[in-house]
Amino acid sequence: MKVVIPVAGEGTRLRPLTDSVPKPLLEVAGDTILGHLLRKLEPLPIEELIFVVGFKKEMIIDYVRARSSTSLRVFNSKTKVRFVEQDKPAGLGYAVNLTLPYVDEGPLLILLGDTILELYWGLVLKAKDNLLGLKEVPDPQRFGVAVLQNGRIVELEEKPGKPKSNSAIVGPYYIQELELFKKCLSELVAGPPGVNGEWQITDGLVKMIKGGSVFRPLWIERWFDCGKPETLLETNRYLLAGLPETPRRPGSTITPPCFIAPSAEVESSVIGPFVSIGERAAVRFSTLRNSIVSAGARVADSVLEDSLVGAGAAVSGRNGRVNVGGSSEVKVL
Repeated sequence: MKVVIPVAGEGTRLRPLTDSVPKPLLEVAGDTILGHLLRKLEPLPIEELIFVVGFKKEMIIDYVRARSSTSLRVFNSKTKVRFVEQDKPAGLGYAVNLTLPYVDEGPLLILLGDTILELYWGLVLKAKDNLLGLKEVPDPQRFGVAVLQNGRIVELEEKPGKPKSNSAIVGPYYIQELELFKKCLSELVAGPPGVNGEWQITDGLVKMIKGGSVFRPLWIERWFDCGKPETLLETNRYLLAGLPETPRRPGSTITPPCFIAPSAEVESSVIGPFVSIGERAAVRFSTLRNSIVSAGARVADSVLEDSLVGAGAAVSGRNGRVNVGGSSEVKVL
C-alpha cells in the first residue's frame, strides 16, 4: 500500500500561527498534527509514504526525516518516503494528481495532513470496493457531500449551496481501482478548474462513479479538523483526555488533563485543565486554561484561556484570550 498525504497548504485560517510554521507542524497534545496522524498509521502495511509539499516545504521535509530516524513504527526498514512538490495552490485533486506517476499499483490511501482521525483499520484492509471516509456534520456546505443509496455512494458534490445530505467527505480516500482513478484525475486536471479555480478530488471521484465504480462509506466516528483556532483547541482537549498520567511540577497546581513536556519550565502557576506546554517552553506566575503553549514559548504574569501561543513567542501581563504567532512578543507596557 502507498499512502499520499498532502501537506502543502498555507493554513490561512490559523494565522498568525502559520506565518512561521506550516499547519501540519502546529503542536497539539504533546505532538504535531502530522505526528499524531503518522502514529495512527502504524497498524498499516505501508510500502511508501508520499508527502505533497509546498508552503514552507523545508520544514516539513526536515521534520519527516527527523521522525523517520526515531522509534515511530510507521517508519520501518521497508517504508520508503517521497516528497512531491506542489507548484501552486490548486485544490486537492491537483495535489494528488502530482503523486500518481509514482504510484504503480493499488490500493492507494489518501489522507489529509491537517486532520486527525480514529478508525479501525481492519475495515479498510478487508474492503473489496473503494472507500470514502464520511461523517455526519451540521454544516455540510463547507465540505464535499455524499448521497447514499443501498449502502453505496451514488452522488458526490463539492461544497454545495443546498446540500442533499449531511454526510461530509472527511477522508480517508481508499482507492482500489487505481488505473481508473489515475485516468479520471488526469482528465480532470487537463480540463478547466472548478469551484474557486481549483481541481477538487471530489470531481474526479464523480467521474469514477459515473463510469461504474463502487464506492462504499467508511464512517468516521472520531475526526478532528485542525484548520481553525477553535477546532485546534477542541482537538487538544480530546487528545489530552486520553493521556494516562498527570504531569507534576513542584510549587504549581496542575489540573488534569494536561501535557507538560519534560524540558518545559513551570513556576508558581496554575495549569489546566486542557493545557499543552511544549518542549523548552516556560510558564511563570501565570494561570492557563484550555490553551496550547508551543515549543520555546514564554508566558509570564498572565491569565490566559482559550489561547494559542506559537513557537518561540513571548506573552507577559495579559489577561483573557490571545492568538500569538511564532517568535512574536505580546506584553503590557
